[in-house]
Amino acid sequence: MVSAWEFAAAAVLEAAFGDPRWMPHPIRGVGWLIARAETFWRWTKLPPHLAGVCLWMSVAGVSTTAVWATLPWMN
Repeated sequence: MVSAWEFAAAAVLEAAFGDPRWMPHPIRGVGWLIARAETFWRWTKLPPHLAGVCLWMSVAGVSTTAVWATLPWMN
């Protein structure tokens, strides 16, 4: 459990420094993947709902596989 003091300190540090731009962050990678996958699934001319399901499945699948492959206890 995190105390109120720890939470406040973390919030202040995050607001002051944030994430360094030079360090890659997984969320930026997922955003890049979503943008490319959306372009691809729109290009297929599938009905929008089906394209959305395919987009979700492809991004979730790639993200899950990447995490699974990089966990040390899984290798």
